[in-house]
Amino acid sequence: MWDIACIEGLFRDGGVSSLVLLNSAEPSCTAEYYVRAAAGSFRVDCRFDVLIGKNGFGKKREGDLKTPLGEFRALTAFGIKPDPGTMLPYIDVNENIVACDSNCRYYNRIVNLAELGDSAEAVSGENMAELIPEYNYGIALDYNPECVYPLGSAIFFHCKGLKSWTGGCIAADEDIVRHILQTCDHTQRGRFTATGGADQHQKFLILDFKVKIGNGSHTARILFVNMTKRKACHKTSS
Repeated sequence: MWDIACIEGLFRDGGVSSLVLLNSAEPSCTAEYYVRAAAGSFRVDCRFDVLIGKNGFGKKREGDLKTPLGEFRALTAFGIKPDPGTMLPYIDVNENIVACDSNCRYYNRIVNLAELGDSAEAVSGENMAELIPEYNYGIALDYNPECVYPLGSAIFFHCKGLKSWTGGCIAADEDIVRHILQTCDHTQRGRFTATGGADQHQKFLILDFKVKIGNGSHTARILFVNMTKRKACHKTSS
């Protein structure tokens, strides 16, 4: 199903240690999770089903129920449940955590209302603590990084719920999401160090999580790479 030479090339890059490939069958997809086995080699850790947006791929604006095409970085992990032991920064979701989808300064950001003061009145969106089991675990992706309204917001890799589709996110079974959070780069954990500099987020964000969804075949790849290979950003407020 996959171009083995392409996969081998990705794993030969010292920055890539984990890879998820999606095979489109809208509105559901199959996926394979690859991990590094040795220098330049890889193995399939597991295969699983994922869900995408109800209206397929090609997100253009807020509310179109489509999964975006492109390549995106991770901003942070989050969850209603406690941190399962991920190397990504982790937001503990409670009643104050909101994924803002309204036309305001916090659009397309996860914010903590308790930290916003008077400006919290301008924020509306998903109260993330209410989305059980979808937000038991998840990863916020860097879709619409300029946070331009209404190009779309809150594109996550998260747990499946009761529906057979998502509003535009990528969803997998909870045990799969937890497993990926726990095991990505596990064999190389000791090698990863944050880059220097004044950005307080960089010293925590030591992985770069990427999703690439291509046109045509609608294949997607999710990469976990060494922070020393790429400079990551973090616009999420927790």
